[in-house]
Amino acid sequence: MSKYALIWFGLLIAIVIGVIVGVYLWGPRVPDGDPPPVAPKELSEESPDPRLTFDTPFRNVRPDIAFVGDAACAPCHKDLCDSYHRHPMGRSAAYWPSAEHIEKFGDTARATFDGGIGTRYRITEKDGRLRQSEERLGTDGQPIVATDVDAALVIGSGRQARSYACIRDGSVWQTGVSWFVARQRWDMSPGFGPGQHAQRPVTEMCLFCHVGRVERIPGVESRYREPLFAQQANIGCERCHGPGSLHVGERTDGTKVAGIDTSIVNPHHLKPDLRDAVCQQCHLQGEQQVVRRGRSPFDYRPGLPLEKFITVVLRTAAPGQVLNFVGHVEQMASSKCATGSDGKLSCTSCHDPHRDPPPAAREAHYRQSCQKCHADRPCTLPVPERHAKNDACVECHMPRTATADVSHTAVTDHRIVRRPGKVFVVPPDVAYELPIRSFHAGSKYGPSPEEHIRDLGIALAYLVRLNKARGVNNPNMLDLATDYLRRSTKRFPSDAIAWEALAVVLGADNQAAESLAAAEKSIAVGPAREPALHHAIMTALRLRDLDKARSYARKAVEINPGNPLSRMMLGLVLTEAHEWKEGAEVLRSALSDMPGHPDGRAALAVCLFHTGDRLGSQTEVDRLVAIAPEQANSWREWVRRRTAR
Repeated sequence: MSKYALIWFGLLIAIVIGVIVGVYLWGPRVPDGDPPPVAPKELSEESPDPRLTFDTPFRNVRPDIAFVGDAACAPCHKDLCDSYHRHPMGRSAAYWPSAEHIEKFGDTARATFDGGIGTRYRITEKDGRLRQSEERLGTDGQPIVATDVDAALVIGSGRQARSYACIRDGSVWQTGVSWFVARQRWDMSPGFGPGQHAQRPVTEMCLFCHVGRVERIPGVESRYREPLFAQQANIGCERCHGPGSLHVGERTDGTKVAGIDTSIVNPHHLKPDLRDAVCQQCHLQGEQQVVRRGRSPFDYRPGLPLEKFITVVLRTAAPGQVLNFVGHVEQMASSKCATGSDGKLSCTSCHDPHRDPPPAAREAHYRQSCQKCHADRPCTLPVPERHAKNDACVECHMPRTATADVSHTAVTDHRIVRRPGKVFVVPPDVAYELPIRSFHAGSKYGPSPEEHIRDLGIALAYLVRLNKARGVNNPNMLDLATDYLRRSTKRFPSDAIAWEALAVVLGADNQAAESLAAAEKSIAVGPAREPALHHAIMTALRLRDLDKARSYARKAVEINPGNPLSRMMLGLVLTEAHEWKEGAEVLRSALSDMPGHPDGRAALAVCLFHTGDRLGSQTEVDRLVAIAPEQANSWREWVRRRTAR
């Protein structure tokens, strides 16, 4: 395999890392079946805005109603606001200086720890700044290079764990270190490996469930308009009640209310499916979330169907296999308590979104929640056994898993099992046609058949990309993804995301020229998206079309200068094009944020050699060999061939 093929796989892994940890191809739910044929091409490509078209009495779902922030709610709802801001949802994100500092920095907290494979991490707090450093160590244990960042943004309430992000030129990047509350120590963030510190882009879908609001710059995965948080960082009142400017205005000027106040959404007044969507927007994870065509996750408004904005994709399993429900919502939807309640059971049946019961009162609180429906059916366990478990229903019926270290994984079993340890096995009479399905399959608010094809095709492309990065070959999935995306791009020729997904699956099928054409189509109908540009760069490089590779790399750097991966790609292209001086400058810039990147070090050594800096070139080779000693001979030979006269 060529060196640039290795680069290709490495960059693919860098792009996909952090989306979902431990994805498997086969798992829960009944499939949708083969979608109907695509509608005629001449139909309009316009995607109507549900905020304008959905029939609802609530007037604040419209896109012209502004968000006002929690400060505007507090004068009239002080008690609720105060208690909510003590709730984990009310403490979902903060800038480090204003966050409650629960972290520790002593030896027992592992403020310095070994990350494995010659990597060491250091965490320090000084002068209001949280610094996190990843050091790559030589065989003598001394640092060779270090990635040192300000962890400016805190993600998470701190009940279970906290993650952190740095901000580079307006783009947001998750660091490789998290604080784990139960263990009271620092450790690597889930899904991170050595050399990946501060290299995971924090996408719009990531922030959607953790912060109040952001405005993403079109086409860019992790760059947002400044200020990053115009009103507040944390999830606020308006996430469940909708934008508040109409309500505040009418309450301020004394507008009379007859019946239900339709200037603001109260989820209590919603039908069960719309009520549940309010919680699902953040607590329904699935295997992947595909943003609907023409929409943004932040377009969603309480009172509207979530499936008009996001298609949440689940796994399916073969008859007789065990379903592994990962998230709370999927688990509860499978429970007999939910299926037998005719929509009465909801998240808020047990969880008060405004108040978090103190630890000493939680068992009694949840026992009372159970007894709302089961008061006439008392526990059958012997009294001593019940008392040994503090008479807590959840001890048997909603047991907790051993760890909360993996994000997006249910800690408490929300299937509400009758008997502990019960597993859900797919019935033998269930037929399966697809490896995935939509959580909202069958909803009257769901996408049209052709939109459904589009969303499933994009989800399949995501799995194909992960397969490629993991070296897994699944021809059936590849064929399905290609078929769905070809049909979708024919139906919606201006859908940049579908073209980008098609480029991915064609590339995985070794159709390089066709893959590049699809990526270029995505860029052309744009605005140009970073993933499409990255794919075009590497595919053009593979096809030895250096002019295209250079052009797309410059565009990627232009739209997001804070992304070191784009700068790294440009540096590699310039090296291949023998543009030594500029190549060295760009590679130095990229390596300042990705100092342990071996391909960048090797390319910089080549560029420095050809600009006459032989000492600098040898220094980079020495660093490269120290970073990757197991590949020392291979790298030396790679550099030698490109510096031979």
